[in-house]
Amino acid sequence: MSALTAHAESQSARCRIRETEGFRQFMDQATAGILDTTEKHADGTEKYAVPDAARERFETSQGRWVKEQQFKD
Repeated sequence: MSALTAHAESQSARCRIRETEGFRQFMDQATAGILDTTEKHADGTEKYAVPDAARERFETSQGRWVKEQQFKD
């Protein structure tokens, strides 16, 4: 899996998926929803984040915090 995502992110001329509208969807599907591309760094590379839904589903400490915030009021 890491080789596939590294290939998609590379600056090579052979694979340009990172430059397409479908890159975000590709990364979502390739990582089973664990990673999301949110924006770009100053150098043009993708910035990744773990969506709240993934944190909740996999019960990370941040996921528990998200749940607590939703039911706080």
